[in-house]
Amino acid sequence: MTQSNNRQSEHPVDAFFLDRWSPGAFTGEAMSREDLLTILDAGHWAPSSGNNQPWRFIYALRETASWPLLLDILSPGNQR
Repeated sequence: MTQSNNRQSEHPVDAFFLDRWSPGAFTGEAMSREDLLTILDAGHWAPSSGNNQPWRFIYALRETASWPLLLDILSPGNQR
């Protein structure tokens, strides 16, 4: 059993997993082009599952014709 960040596991796991935070909401602010390109570049260097490269990323900017098309392929929970 591990306890951290007001969470308690049933088995002895590293506290890193209990401290992980995944936000369920966003501020609605636009991401800068520089931040977007930095994130995509970092992802392109990330290891893949099963060493299946190359990575491919799909993104759309809000207020563009591509936004509703990309939003529509997400599950309803992720569309929020």
